[in-house]
Amino acid sequence: MMHRIMALFTAVVMAVNLSGCGISQLGNLLESQGRGSGNTYTAQAPDTQTNSFFALTVHDAFIVGTLDGYYPEYVDRAFLVVDVSVENVLDSEQLMPMATTDFQLEWEGCSQPENPYAKFSGDQLEDEWEMAYGETVRGTLVFDCPVDQTEFSLVFQEYWDDDFVGDTYIMNFTADDSGYEYVAPEANGRSTGHSYILGMGDTAKTAFFEVRVDGVEKSSQIGGYETGIPGMDFVMVDITIRNTFGEDIEMFTSDFTLEWGSGEDEWDPGFVKSFEDQLEDQWTMADGEEVSGRLYFAAPSEKDRFRLVYTEVWADSFIGDTYLIELSEPQLGNA
Repeated sequence: MMHRIMALFTAVVMAVNLSGCGISQLGNLLESQGRGSGNTYTAQAPDTQTNSFFALTVHDAFIVGTLDGYYPEYVDRAFLVVDVSVENVLDSEQLMPMATTDFQLEWEGCSQPENPYAKFSGDQLEDEWEMAYGETVRGTLVFDCPVDQTEFSLVFQEYWDDDFVGDTYIMNFTADDSGYEYVAPEANGRSTGHSYILGMGDTAKTAFFEVRVDGVEKSSQIGGYETGIPGMDFVMVDITIRNTFGEDIEMFTSDFTLEWGSGEDEWDPGFVKSFEDQLEDQWTMADGEEVSGRLYFAAPSEKDRFRLVYTEVWADSFIGDTYLIELSEPQLGNA
């Protein structure tokens, strides 16, 4: 079975995780006085950079088109493999929790920091681990990156469990792209290039699951909350999904987008889970299992015609067919 590779969290969660989630639990070990804040420290690999919690060394970095049989999600992206070692320098008898999401990747022109992938390769660091004082752990961080970029930065910001925001540490490094080679995935009997247009109540039968839109609502507020985006309202889409793949599959609400035009900015990726009736951001579906719930999107207030879009994407970057479910004005109600 093929599963596509996706980043560990959504863009909104990335911004939260920039603060070093695991390490923050140890903030109460130190007094508030003397902790630096608002400073930015920059280092260049292979120099070692030390913050309040650990010393980081980047030993090597390289860009590849495939890794342990997996492929990036899109053809213009690659895997960036960063070989690092982390030494615990916090003088305490308590074990220090670490998480790969403590590290974020940036490059010139990137719109938001990139999270590392959850572990799928043998050399990767564990997603979470604990370290004793003086202990050093070595492994790789794997990121999604553009194929034409070689200059990167690993960013870590100190964040303490008393909400004290410390200093920011940036490790710059150059990745070797001489071993990168794009290999186009073969179809192997999989369908591609087709677009299927359906209406509300119709069942779209994709390669992985069946999906049906059961209802749609549009509202400027939900429980007194607005979208927080000027000129944008909530669009809530009720869907039912049934796994027809024959095996367990990983599902992501970010697989679905809402469109109201064909322009680059005429679509929305949806909100992370904020309401009780929302589907989970990520979940596992057993073969034959059926799940119903809501997807929440932001869309222009003046728009009344939308479509829910899903495109099949496989683990080897093979792009399958696209399914568009039309949500026109007569089907929309106001919450």
